[in-house]
Amino acid sequence: MTKYTQSEEDYLEAFYVIGLNNDVVRVKDVADALDVTMPSVVSAVRSLSQKGLVNQEKYGYIELTQEGKEIAKDIYARHRLLYTFFYEILELEEEEAHENACKVEHHLSQSALDGIKKLVDTSQK
Repeated sequence: MTKYTQSEEDYLEAFYVIGLNNDVVRVKDVADALDVTMPSVVSAVRSLSQKGLVNQEKYGYIELTQEGKEIAKDIYARHRLLYTFFYEILELEEEEAHENACKVEHHLSQSALDGIKKLVDTSQK
């Protein structure tokens, strides 16, 4: 997998999650979700579009390409795994578990994620 910046991954994940909950993904929804400005979202969309990860008609809805969707699903899965680890294994409060998952989801190696997955899977049996 090509390495993307933390910011790019955050945007891809936001597009994906918003798309799970809404029929369409709008710039305003992303700005609200990530607590950034609308021009920041527009800039990110432009950059990710150039990389072939999103499509957007001028002033239209944001849509992940197939490649973008696969990357976003992977990022979201990492987040969910880490959230589960922090919340269920370490028994952190829900908000703290979410914040920690957001902070580390971009930085762990695949082997570290695999180890955490084993711990989570073992604890859920």
